[in-house]
Amino acid sequence: MFSLQALHSEVLALEPTHTELTSLGTALCPTAPEERVRQLKDELETLQRRLNVQNEVIPQRLDHLTAVISLQVTHTCDVSDEASLT
Repeated sequence: MFSLQALHSEVLALEPTHTELTSLGTALCPTAPEERVRQLKDELETLQRRLNVQNEVIPQRLDHLTAVISLQVTHTCDVSDEASLT
C-alpha cells in the first residue's frame, strides 16, 4: 500500500515536469520541421493522457486496497471474537 501511495506522489510530482516539457516543445515549434512538430505534439499528448489515467487509477486502487484491508481486519476481529466465546 505504501508503494502505491509513493507511486501516486511520484505521478503528481511529474505534472510540473510535463508542463515544462509542453512549454519547451511549444517554443521549439517555430524552428522545427513540420513533421517533427507533429511528432512532438503527439508524444506530449500521449504523455498527458498517461498522466491523467495514472492520476485517476492510482487513487481508485488505493481506495480499493484500503477497503480490502478494512474488510480483512473486520473479519479477523470477528473470528477472534467468536474464538474467545468458545
